[in-house]
Amino acid sequence: MLSFSNNNKPFNISFNSEEMTAFYVSNYFEAEDLENFVGKQVKSISYMQYRAVYKVTALVYVNGKVVSTGVDDQSNFESGEEKEIVLDTPVTIPAGATMLHIYAAAWN
Repeated sequence: MLSFSNNNKPFNISFNSEEMTAFYVSNYFEAEDLENFVGKQVKSISYMQYRAVYKVTALVYVNGKVVSTGVDDQSNFESGEEKEIVLDTPVTIPAGATMLHIYAAAWN
């Protein structure tokens, strides 16, 4: 299982305060972080959810390009529950690649 990068880079958080509020969190993995995972597939992304939201989307970037996305089902929300976003297309981790996972949650 991949988790936050072990190179002490912080994850990024940002907000959008227009009509719908959006919250973004990202995990960045450098090639060195992924070298033991080359050839493995990322099929889903897990996260903890503490607030009911309208939508949670995940985007997976490899070398700066979006290669897969997924949307979580919010119908069974329970605070503090670990949730899983199944990606539309599994992503095979290539050698020498950087990866970025972005989670976007939106609510009114």
